[in-house]
Amino acid sequence: MRSQTFSFASVALFLLFALVHAQDFSSTCPYGSANSPSGCATCAQGHYCPPGMRPIPCPAGTYGPTAGQTLVSACLPCPAGTASASVGATNNDTCAPCPEGRSAPAGASSCALHDTAGMLRSPARGSGHTPCPRGTYLASSGICTLCEAGSYSNTYDASSCTLCYQGTYSSAKGSIECTKCSKGMFVSTSGATSCSECSIGTAAPQEGQALCASCMPGYFSSSSGATGCAPCPKGMFASYGGATACTVCAVGTFAISTGTILCASCAAGTYTTTPGTVECTQCPTGSSAPSTASVGCSTCPEGTFAGRNGAEYCTPCQAGTYNPSPGSANCPKCPAGSYSNVAGATICSNCPAGSSSNSGDTACTQCGAGSFSASSGSDKCTTCPQGTYSTVAGANGCIACPAGTTTYQGDAFCTKCPVGTYSSTAGSTNCTLCPQGTYSTVEGATNCIACPAGTTTYDGDTACTKCQPGTYNPKAGNACSRCPAGEFSIAFGATSCTACPSGTFPDQMSTVCCSCDPGTYSAQPGKASCTKCPAGMYSDQIGAAQCTSCSAGSSSRGDGSTYCYLCEAGTYSSSSGSASCTKCPINTFASQNGAANCTQCPAGMNSGKGFRGCAACTGERVYNNDEIWYNLKDPYEPKCYFGNCPDDMEKDRSGETLLCKEPGDEPLSSTVIICLSVCIPVGAIILAGSIFVGVKYCRSNTRCW
Repeated sequence: MRSQTFSFASVALFLLFALVHAQDFSSTCPYGSANSPSGCATCAQGHYCPPGMRPIPCPAGTYGPTAGQTLVSACLPCPAGTASASVGATNNDTCAPCPEGRSAPAGASSCALHDTAGMLRSPARGSGHTPCPRGTYLASSGICTLCEAGSYSNTYDASSCTLCYQGTYSSAKGSIECTKCSKGMFVSTSGATSCSECSIGTAAPQEGQALCASCMPGYFSSSSGATGCAPCPKGMFASYGGATACTVCAVGTFAISTGTILCASCAAGTYTTTPGTVECTQCPTGSSAPSTASVGCSTCPEGTFAGRNGAEYCTPCQAGTYNPSPGSANCPKCPAGSYSNVAGATICSNCPAGSSSNSGDTACTQCGAGSFSASSGSDKCTTCPQGTYSTVAGANGCIACPAGTTTYQGDAFCTKCPVGTYSSTAGSTNCTLCPQGTYSTVEGATNCIACPAGTTTYDGDTACTKCQPGTYNPKAGNACSRCPAGEFSIAFGATSCTACPSGTFPDQMSTVCCSCDPGTYSAQPGKASCTKCPAGMYSDQIGAAQCTSCSAGSSSRGDGSTYCYLCEAGTYSSSSGSASCTKCPINTFASQNGAANCTQCPAGMNSGKGFRGCAACTGERVYNNDEIWYNLKDPYEPKCYFGNCPDDMEKDRSGETLLCKEPGDEPLSSTVIICLSVCIPVGAIILAGSIFVGVKYCRSNTRCW
């Protein structure tokens, strides 16, 4: 009987077929997946995916129930006694049992005729027979023989032993199944009695591997028997499959992640200085790296700058800026008073005299007319000061205005001094008003003309004016002055003033002399005012040069009198020039006004001080006391007492006259009226022919008549 087995030759032919039709994508897809138009995809059921190849279908006689397989050993064989002609089967439903009279080993693609001669008869059992046990086969000698190492039989009464499939082995005789190679081990032939370790650069991540897979690019294994490949660390790479070690990234390159196939070059503006770099460093400000894979940065030269980290190129300084030092992060502006008009300047040029610039200017600006800059490097133009000018642009100084002219600050030309003003020197800052007493009649005057005597001007006048009445000017160029005290001028243009004559004085404006009022006088010419006549004198006319003394029997009653007053009866003045009249002494009298002296009372009569006449007195006389007291109890016949009042009356000294009053009465001085004629009761009628001689004293209920 001939049996079909899943031999190494058939597997080799199948692998060759698969390799011919596979497409190498230089895949970096992980184990158990393969490249597809849309990317990496998990290897489907009924297939296995060797690294870097398209999916390969499981061969006839096998099936693949699990997705994501990488080796053909993952395709499981159909059980012995069944067969499957399908390629890429996903389950054992395709493994059909062999018909009667036929048999098939495990993994068969078809069934073969079965020879029943393998059935041995057991003498101990008579005519019956016992099948050969599993792990044996019926040899041609009719004896059940143990399967050799490297093969197995898992059915009774097997006609032959099946070689262990690739990736499996049996190390002893009589095996009923083969053992899968451990992870990190493989066997690529059928009938193996042992497995071999995967060599460095390869790995077997699953059991039962027929071949060790080479490590994908970016991965490595450095020891034999590896169960998987490790990704290259950061900063290292493996550009081919089967790497036993990773290579350090060269200077100027980097690997930022693990499992890198090739190191990337540092981008322009970045660099590395040591091998095995994980990432590149940006060039600092003031430097650049114009190419990729740079191992260092170049310092920006003078006139250029790099204002940010990671600059690819150094930028030339713009016009108006400069950079005198290498390695700068920016270009400062040219200072005010300087400029640069080209890119990449290392210095700024000073503006020439007559021009200026602001900070960062690309050119200098000429000073305008009326301004200047005296030296190079000026940051601004200065306006010409008052009294100077410049007529052109770009001036480095200003010109002094000639005498008779001036300017305002920043003028481009000089202006003549207006009429009434002058400037006597060149460069005058302003025109001065002609002072009082001088004038100018033309523009551009360098001096002013003095006004003649008797005339003057106010500041800035263009003509002279005659002095007003009451003023004078004795000298050319002077101002008009007020006439001195006591003098006057009545005409315009006076050069001197005239003293007022005696008996006069000047008015407030000194334009006329006024006569002294009555009661005043001025004894000499040129008096500023009139003087009051002194007490005892008078003047009764205007314009008096002197005052007249009052005659005896009269007085002025104070200073400034316009006439003299006759002394009233009872008073007198015995000499001329009296300021006041004196009362007649006691026991004398003056009965008429204007008395020059008083008359002694006759014998038997008496009078008080200042009496106009004497009266006969009754009562007791006290010779040693000259006080006379008057009793007004009877208004018509007042009685006088020498020394004392009557016992039933009181003395009243409140007034000028000594009076006797009733006890308890108010003081009589406030109610007593001294009459020089007649004292009658209020409402009384004086009969014609009634004559009263002497002084009468009237009380408040009487009146004088």
